[in-house]
Amino acid sequence: MATDEVSFDDITRAFTEVTGKKASHTYIKPDDYFPVAEPYPNAPANWAAGPSATRDESTMTWRENFTAWWKYWGGGYGQKRDFALLDRIHPNRIKSLADWMRKVEYDGKRKDILKGAEDLRRMAASMAQQKASI
Repeated sequence: MATDEVSFDDITRAFTEVTGKKASHTYIKPDDYFPVAEPYPNAPANWAAGPSATRDESTMTWRENFTAWWKYWGGGYGQKRDFALLDRIHPNRIKSLADWMRKVEYDGKRKDILKGAEDLRRMAASMAQQKASI
């Protein structure tokens, strides 16, 4: 499922159109970005789940996880979607990034967007509580 296929230029245009705030995009090399964005050196990809989350040799690091994403999506390799089919299935679907921004009243302020991290924290806390009650 998808809403729209957008480039960084499309995101910049939609942001400015919806928020009224000037936006620009500057490409940053992963090696320049990760040292300032990584939660801590060698953080596991599931670091936000808390200290009780599973960590073993199969767990990739935050950096490894986002490097793969960066190369895949940043290189334009995302899965192409059949938007005409989606329109037939759900004619009233949100059809653009700008439409989504308007629907959720996006204002450009920074906030958590990775719902998965919130879910992981909740699950880890629940598991810790269960272990403590045993």
